Amino acid sequence: IDPPTPIEVCDITRITTRTILAFTLLEFWCAHWRFVFDDKPFWPNGVVAQSIRLLRRIEAENKL
Repeated sequence: IDPPTPIEVCDITRITTRTILAFTLLEFWCAHWRFVFDDKPFWPNGVVAQSIRLLRRIEAENKL
């Protein structure tokens, strides 16, 4: 039996955990204020989707 081949992991992003948490918290607050001022229902999937959009934008800017 051959030993397992090690898995290589590429550094695809330089986004830190702190940045991910900050963007998620930002989107929670934005969703909260949209609920308060615009009477829009709170939609958790929308918070996640918008957070991912922000992270992708930052990642694209970092690659420039």
